[in-house]
Amino acid sequence: MKTAILIFIILPNWYYVSAQNNNTKKVLITIINEKQTALENATIELLKSKDSSLVKSAITDKNGLAEFEKIAAGTYIVKASYINYASQYSDSFKVALQQTSVEIPTISLNRLYE
Repeated sequence: MKTAILIFIILPNWYYVSAQNNNTKKVLITIINEKQTALENATIELLKSKDSSLVKSAITDKNGLAEFEKIAAGTYIVKASYINYASQYSDSFKVALQQTSVEIPTISLNRLYE
């Protein structure tokens, strides 16, 4: 009897967690400056397109690349910022259930002061 009860408790929870993991995606973006050079340590924010609420944030690597993992299907925008540079937003983009990863077009940041 105890075994049957445990099966009814554990099995639905395992299925739910498994389903959640299968629907997660990766989002990639590259950030460059006005000289077409990669910007290391730029701050990248993944925001929900609907209300601009923060989903995740990341920092770019030496190649200007930022990755967001375990992203649910939905519509998003990205905000890129870097000290002494004007912040930029991406166009909205969709992460679909069929996709395993989405690469957003490169964002170029421009200096605020020369």
